[in-house]
Amino acid sequence: MAGDLVQKGQYAGFLHFIEDVDHPQLELIYGASGVLSMAAGPGRLERGDCVAVGMQDDAEPEV
Repeated sequence: MAGDLVQKGQYAGFLHFIEDVDHPQLELIYGASGVLSMAAGPGRLERGDCVAVGMQDDAEPEV
């Protein structure tokens, strides 16, 4: 949810392939720590849809 603090390595959610029930779900993991400025709610997504946008303080960039 927007405004939440997230940590690098924390689970962001799971991606399910509803058209291919034999395809295993993918675990989505945050690649950096920060604050969510946008997050998609549960529901159907299409390839290329944005699911989350994170922000970081530019005074302390994460490598």
